Amino acid sequence: MSISEYRDKFLQLSRYCSEEVNTDPKQQYRFLKGLVDPLRYQLMIHTFPNCQHLIDCAIVTENTRREMEEKKRKKQAQQSSSNTRPKYSGSTYY
Repeated sequence: MSISEYRDKFLQLSRYCSEEVNTDPKQQYRFLKGLVDPLRYQLMIHTFPNCQHLIDCAIVTENTRREMEEKKRKKQAQQSSSNTRPKYSGSTYY
């Protein structure tokens, strides 16, 4: 689930438990708690002025992580295709 999808679901479900998210700090805490671990760890070290700023940063971070993973995959694919030279068979031809 993308951050945008999670945000929409979070806002939809928060209507049913308004006591849990009735202040901005509570909203931020609950939103962070529902993120996947790597993303949550990256974001929890920051202080955000409001929940919307947290959500915006989460979306940017998610997009950046995707781009980095895609570059890594392309680099690995490129390296594996360039390593297709013939192996040394151990025999010599004179």
